[in-house]
Amino acid sequence: GYQEFQLSYIWFPSAGVEANTTQDIYISSQVGSITFEDTKDFYYPNFPFSGKIRVRGHDGSLLKNHSVFLVIYGTNGTIHQTLTTDNDGLAPFKLDTVNWSGGDISLEGRFQMENSVYNPGQKPHYYRNGYLHVQ
Repeated sequence: GYQEFQLSYIWFPSAGVEANTTQDIYISSQVGSITFEDTKDFYYPNFPFSGKIRVRGHDGSLLKNHSVFLVIYGTNGTIHQTLTTDNDGLAPFKLDTVNWSGGDISLEGRFQMENSVYNPGQKPHYYRNGYLHVQ
């Protein structure tokens, strides 16, 4: 997710003096990341399943009061929930497992519900969504 750019600086501090230097910098196109924390990879049918989603910005900073989408993929279809992070960048959740029927469930934490539309004129951005498979 990084692109390399080379920048050249020309500096004229006073008449007749010139300095030229080159520096490589790396710019990430990743806008942010989501990870699951305090979440098990199994559940007990008919008991609540809980965990937390950690949301970070492009520079690794915690995103406070930020909306995040939890998508639950199960045998009975897909469920969407909107969560909000606290001051630690965490969005806790508690899910009812009654309708999970003992089957495998996949969870996804997303920055956006819709996928970004590619625009050739813009530098591509991507969000690193979080994934968790429970059984």
